[in-house]
Amino acid sequence: MENAALVVIDVQIGAFDGKAMAPIHFGDDLLDRASRLIAAARAAKLPVIFVQHCVNEGSK
Repeated sequence: MENAALVVIDVQIGAFDGKAMAPIHFGDDLLDRASRLIAAARAAKLPVIFVQHCVNEGSK
């Protein structure tokens, strides 16, 4: 798997805390699975790439 990587997209607090939007259903399970995938990728020495969508406060 010389070209393999794990890409984690938009796993941010705001998607899970229910303040900025409705909380994700089964969010705790999703976070647990994501954590295990990240740990496995790191153990396999694969790159882990995090992508976050950010906006300025007050933006729509």
